[in-house]
Amino acid sequence: MAIGQPYDDLLGSGNDEPIDEDITLLDPALIMYTSGTTGLPKGVTLTHGSVTWNAINCLVDADFRADEVSLAVAPLFHTAALNMLSLPTILRGGTLVLEAPFDPRRALDLIGRHRVTCLLGVPTMFDAIAGDERWAAADLSSLRTLLCGGAPVPPTTIRTWLGRGLTFIQGYGLTEAGPGSLLLDANHVVSKAGSAGTPHFFTDVMVARQDLTPSAPGETGEIVVSGPNVMRGYWEQPERTSTRPRWRMRSATTRTCSSAG
Repeated sequence: MAIGQPYDDLLGSGNDEPIDEDITLLDPALIMYTSGTTGLPKGVTLTHGSVTWNAINCLVDADFRADEVSLAVAPLFHTAALNMLSLPTILRGGTLVLEAPFDPRRALDLIGRHRVTCLLGVPTMFDAIAGDERWAAADLSSLRTLLCGGAPVPPTTIRTWLGRGLTFIQGYGLTEAGPGSLLLDANHVVSKAGSAGTPHFFTDVMVARQDLTPSAPGETGEIVVSGPNVMRGYWEQPERTSTRPRWRMRSATTRTCSSAG
């Protein structure tokens, strides 16, 4: 393939025969890069199983529906936009509206035009939409689910959207976990404000000491995530993978009950 080859020419030169490649749930599906606070970005290798089970967690806990119309205003290179919104919507058979870059005015237009039912963003994005001059008159009647993550949701943000008859599902996750780890449902958005919620259905989460025993209440510990949604490892960095005991991939059939928050 020549560098700079036009997209239409590339499609025209392709083979019409369908590609039928045998894969397993443990085969790599995609690599998403994350840096967090540890310096240079690391390639998180998510398997077909990681991505699929994360999407199933979303279907169970966030109640995606077949008639879902999801607006993706966050970039798809971010794990939440791709794996917590886009893929669950497609898996359920819904409609995905792709928009780039994010613009609060256009977001309001698209919600009304396409009768959007599900919206995902970080708190600053929700604040920007609510700060638009047309916010008070905007038709938000189609919205059913608001997924918010990436940072704690300020009480003012919660009150603003509650004032429009809407509420949040707040999530906590990590790229290495697919990313879904914890979810605070809509019924507890006020009463449990500040909490990360409870683990996704097929995922276990624990705050642990260095020896991986549970931390006592009030004791500082490390978040340990276990489930079929967890990554295979860091791409071409086995030493970093082996030194992070919190990433535990396992079969969904071995799930044990747990709770948090």
